[in-house]
Amino acid sequence: MEPIQRQMTNPAVGAVGTPVLMQDTVTLLTFIQLNVPNTILDMYNSPDPAAATDFYTYELQKNSISTGRTFFSTAMSTASAGRAAVGPLRLASGQLQMSGTPVGALAPINDQNIVIKFSNGF
Repeated sequence: MEPIQRQMTNPAVGAVGTPVLMQDTVTLLTFIQLNVPNTILDMYNSPDPAAATDFYTYELQKNSISTGRTFFSTAMSTASAGRAAVGPLRLASGQLQMSGTPVGALAPINDQNIVIKFSNGF
């Protein structure tokens, strides 16, 4: 199968320090159902947060349990020469969730946007 990308966003105003499950912009659900094992190849901001003071931490969850994998919006910027690719991360089948936590000064509506690139379809 060919790689596939999904965008996840927080469609509401975020409260600083409060994690929120992000929403898949294709299905409008807070999870992506993986019916077969998959691999996350990369993850990046799309677009970057609106202001330099707006930054976020993202946590990968599997079946509503933290995997211990945390990512930072400042390291996921495609405009940064120091961007760190997050993958490959192998995943067994199940439900994948991403939570986003605003840690900057502001958390405006629709400011948390990430694209996740998977190695194959679901």
